[in-house]
Amino acid sequence: MQSVLVHNDWAQLLKLSTPNTGMAVSSDIGEADKIHPKNKQEVGRRLALNALNLVYDQDVVYSGPIFKSMQVEGDKIRLIFDHVGGGLTTKEGDKLTDYSIAGSNKIFHWADAKIDGETVVVHSDKIPNPVSARYAWAINPICNLYNKAGLPASCAYSFAHPRKKMIILHMNCNLFKLKLGYIECIFRG
Repeated sequence: MQSVLVHNDWAQLLKLSTPNTGMAVSSDIGEADKIHPKNKQEVGRRLALNALNLVYDQDVVYSGPIFKSMQVEGDKIRLIFDHVGGGLTTKEGDKLTDYSIAGSNKIFHWADAKIDGETVVVHSDKIPNPVSARYAWAINPICNLYNKAGLPASCAYSFAHPRKKMIILHMNCNLFKLKLGYIECIFRG
C-alpha cells in the first residue's frame, strides 16, 4: 500500500535553527482518521529524548534521520541525512516506501529507494534527469525509514533552487520549544 501522491501546499514548515527547539516525528504512530495518536507514551518518549539532549546535555540519540542535502548522480538522487543514530534501517527490513522524484517539469513520480550506508538512493525510470526528491510527503504517509536507535525519519521535500541552493522542507512532525527544563509543545499535523 502506498500513500496518495499529493501536493501539500498547506504543509507546516518547521525551522529547527531556533535555539532550544526540537522535533519529535510521530507520523509512524498516527492514525489516518484521528488527529491525536493513541500511542501518546511513544510521543512523550521521543519528546523526552529531545529534552534530555537539548536541556540536560545528555549524550543520547534524540532525533530520527533529518534530511540534510541531496546529490544528483545521473538518473538518481542521493539523499544525505543528519541524526542517523548508528545507521539507517527500515522497520522489520521492509522495502523503503513513499519516495518520489521529479525532473525540471516538477511532476513527481513514485520512485524506488534503497539504503546505501548512511544515505538513501532514489530512482525512477520515468525521470531520467531528476532535480527534486520527496519522502513521505503526503496527507497520511506510510513511513518506514528509521535510524538504528529506532527513531523515524522526518518527512521531507528537497529541490534545487535555480541559484544552486538546496531548499529543504519538513512536515508532519511535532515541533516544540524547550524552556528551562519543561516542554512547551506545539503539535502539528
